[in-house]
Amino acid sequence: MAKTLKVEKGVRSASIFKRLVAFLVDLAILNFIVVWPFKRFFESMIPSGNLMELASFVKANPAIVSQVNSIYLFMGIMFFIYFTICEARFGQSLGKYIVGIYVKGEKENATFWQIVIRNIFLIPIFPILLLWVIDPLSLVFTKSRFSDRISKTQVIENVKKVYV
Repeated sequence: MAKTLKVEKGVRSASIFKRLVAFLVDLAILNFIVVWPFKRFFESMIPSGNLMELASFVKANPAIVSQVNSIYLFMGIMFFIYFTICEARFGQSLGKYIVGIYVKGEKENATFWQIVIRNIFLIPIFPILLLWVIDPLSLVFTKSRFSDRISKTQVIENVKKVYV
């Protein structure tokens, strides 16, 4: 007698591991495209050394520090644009695509403004910088980022269950 296979399809919250891998893939891509072009500038302008030497340099060179801060802001905005465009257009960044996870709204596809809110943490200005601490802690303890909760989005993956 032939056995019938029953396949159930569904979705579940993406694991922290998959989210971390996706984020690291995206960071590697962005490091190459956004950060790497500024590497020589940083190496030539900022001395390498211990913390005391760096503190003395910062005190003595406020104009250079201002330039560095402007570049960091530019890079953060570029990161924000990458994630926002990818997730608004495709529901996922390249890293999320590789590991098979995507962003959804609570009941349907996330809206552009929901994606903006969930990615605002990438812009390196105070008080948004606080999300760099709050989001990872929230993810570890509640399985969702604080930014996901306030934007009413979730990162999910498709699952298939096969029964005999």
